[in-house]
Amino acid sequence: MDEFGFNELMNALDDDDESWFFMNTILPNTTRMRSTSSSTQEQVERPMSGVEYINDLLNRSPSVPNDYLRMKKTKFLALCEVILAEGIVKTDQVTIEEQVGMFLHIVGHASNMRSVSYNFQRSLDTVHRTFNDVLWSIVEMRNDYIKLPGADATRHASVREGTSFFPFKGALGAIDGTHIPAFVKKRKKKRRKYINRKNFVSQNVMAAVDFDMNFVYASAG
Repeated sequence: MDEFGFNELMNALDDDDESWFFMNTILPNTTRMRSTSSSTQEQVERPMSGVEYINDLLNRSPSVPNDYLRMKKTKFLALCEVILAEGIVKTDQVTIEEQVGMFLHIVGHASNMRSVSYNFQRSLDTVHRTFNDVLWSIVEMRNDYIKLPGADATRHASVREGTSFFPFKGALGAIDGTHIPAFVKKRKKKRRKYINRKNFVSQNVMAAVDFDMNFVYASAG
């Protein structure tokens, strides 16, 4: 179920635009992000290309990919293979590792497209297109990796045998909610619906995990 670190990816999705969660289940209101600048904008040169940058991250100590990509190197590479298999992301001009790396920089660190454009030495238009392609590849995978327990699901050994879970002997998992900071254009009338009790714009997200810490359900909105 977690062959490529899907739960690491879910934990990376801490910051989003108005609709950065899964369609229907995790992104019910997903909309295509729009680039705010021309793709012809002059870029500041950096020593490494995007390929060199991502390879440098992957070939450093094990903690570096975890810090910058929010997952281990092996799971990052496996995620790249699964996303590529969806057939949405094209690699004729940008490698799959670069594209997934750009996506994870944005959702894992709340990076804006300008900083990602600089780090990977790619145009804003390329970053914008890459983000949407990777996002929709993940959307297409949602039902393969997020599944509610079936009627024949058995209780986890830690619940069945552990003394600390005595009040929850019949539990199959845990459920919780959070508010994820979001962006909604001020001119949109529905913006007020996204202002929470702490007076900032957010997306209300509810998720359930089993006792192996795998996501089994998620809903936004």
